[in-house]
Amino acid sequence: MNDASANALLKTLEEPKPSNILILTTSRAHKLPQTIISRCQKIRFNPVRPEIISSFLTDRTSMDKEPARDIASSAGGSIGRALEIRKASFLDFKNDVIKVLSTARAVPMSLFFLADSFGKDRDSALQRLDILRGWYRDMLVYRETHDVNKLIHRDVADTTKKLSEKMAGSDILESIKTISNTHDAIERNGNRQLMLESMAFRLKVFGPV
Repeated sequence: MNDASANALLKTLEEPKPSNILILTTSRAHKLPQTIISRCQKIRFNPVRPEIISSFLTDRTSMDKEPARDIASSAGGSIGRALEIRKASFLDFKNDVIKVLSTARAVPMSLFFLADSFGKDRDSALQRLDILRGWYRDMLVYRETHDVNKLIHRDVADTTKKLSEKMAGSDILESIKTISNTHDAIERNGNRQLMLESMAFRLKVFGPV
């Protein structure tokens, strides 16, 4: 929310109708103007446990238990994100990305295809960047802890374990920073294709699994 939109909302927040309840959701409250924050009551929504998300998917969407468990582990505690992952075949995207990054040293031009795999719209690109960042995070976590239970993307745990041994911790951290910067730039309506291509060639890649 930029300053102009925040100011436009102020009057509504200052003089709400008695029958209205407004809920503003954000993962970055520190970026909201103080004029907005001072007029709101803060309520933290904790992530939903993976087993609850998995049960929701099997009960409400008739999904099989194994793919539901995989999606739940990738959803970051959000049922809404789990439904988006299911709808957009993000699990296929994850497998395609791993394949590209695993062969990029031998076939550098394949990184252009990586940039194209993030979808044709802003929201799709942001969601897939979240998945990519979470997977690099998993490599770092496993490298430091060797604990599979701490991984977000447990469906590719075997690959994560092998690849985490092929990269230095500093390279993984640098890649996470690169992905985060790209996410922020696209969120601010930067040139999506240019940002993704630039990111693809700055990611730290590895040899075959």
